[in-house]
Amino acid sequence: MEEKTILDDKLFLKQLNSSPVGSFLFFGEEDYTKNYCLDMARKAVITDPAFALFNETVLDGNDLDLDMLKSAVETLPFMADSRLIVVRPFRPDLLKKEEAETLCDILAQAQNSQNLTILACPNDVSPDDKKNSVFQELSQYLTPVAFRKSTPDRLAVWVQKHFAANNVNADKSICDALIRRCGTSMYPLSLEIDKISYFVLASGRTAVAPQDLEEVSTKDASVGAFDLSNALLAKKKDDALRILQNLRFNKEDPIKVLSMVSSVFCDQLEIRALMEEGMPKSEIAASLKMHEYKTGLYMNALRNVSVQDVRNILKICSDADALIKKGRSGFEALEYLVCAI
Repeated sequence: MEEKTILDDKLFLKQLNSSPVGSFLFFGEEDYTKNYCLDMARKAVITDPAFALFNETVLDGNDLDLDMLKSAVETLPFMADSRLIVVRPFRPDLLKKEEAETLCDILAQAQNSQNLTILACPNDVSPDDKKNSVFQELSQYLTPVAFRKSTPDRLAVWVQKHFAANNVNADKSICDALIRRCGTSMYPLSLEIDKISYFVLASGRTAVAPQDLEEVSTKDASVGAFDLSNALLAKKKDDALRILQNLRFNKEDPIKVLSMVSSVFCDQLEIRALMEEGMPKSEIAASLKMHEYKTGLYMNALRNVSVQDVRNILKICSDADALIKKGRSGFEALEYLVCAI
């Protein structure tokens, strides 16, 4: 990748604001900022949701259809200035020599189009890998954008800003302690920050105390499954599919995700039944031996949901599990779960 200057996320966003066209290669370990930039790219191009169907093409890089990519490149924007083309996860290690040559031809054609084309690699694929010659062939057509792990100091600043956005104060010692406890990945950290923020505010405070980290945060945050459960419960299919896409992009184990989602709904079924009996939060938490804060989160999600609604979702979870046992892939089963809600 020596032919072009490697951008970081800030430089990419600056270039995106000035002109939402070009061809880029996303790579690096930090999926949070990678996905944030993908979202910003979509917002920059898809200015009118009514025309999103015509001005956005997202292709699965695990089984990249080069004919579809070529067709997307040749398609003109409809009632817009540009089109968005995303290939994720882009895996050059799966390309044969002839396919790599065809891809280069397509990307050369894309340089003369009104497209914003992004090939987004998973975090275990990088142009730094000298064994992969495909990157060298693609380098003349793609501008590389690196998403590196932040240094502890920069990460602590980001954590503090994230707390501030939730109207909660956290000093540097708290931010450093949270990073030590939950790791340096921004996705789990963002989830933990939100949990702690809501807990602090619900307690009538505006500042995080050291004991809040022990009380609320977890060392190994499971990102995605709880959000997916909430989206399914609210029947927000677009949100659920977007979360599912991120889980797939991050190479999460779909069977584990389905198991965690099912577990959440089992807990929620018990909580909803006790809510209908008129039992207060403190008694529900004690009855189920569940932390009162977690119980409160579930109760908030269940306010407009009936026991039968949760039972119906659990039945669909069971059907999705049966699909896996019959030989369907885990993500096919999860997609069935989302679409059947």
